Amino acid sequence: MSWMFIVLALYAGYYTISYGSKVRRDGNRQASIGIFVIGGAVGALPVLLHFLLPRGGMP
Repeated sequence: MSWMFIVLALYAGYYTISYGSKVRRDGNRQASIGIFVIGGAVGALPVLLHFLLPRGGMP
């Protein structure tokens, strides 16, 4: 697994969470919670895959 993929996924998670903050400022609390959950999952997924999969399990 390449580090570039992890960096891109972390960036996508950060971008999603910052978008959730913007939605929350606009007052849509329910949508902001969903966006935070999605952003956290996107950011955490590659790190979990990196540690859970055996070496060479994924290109």
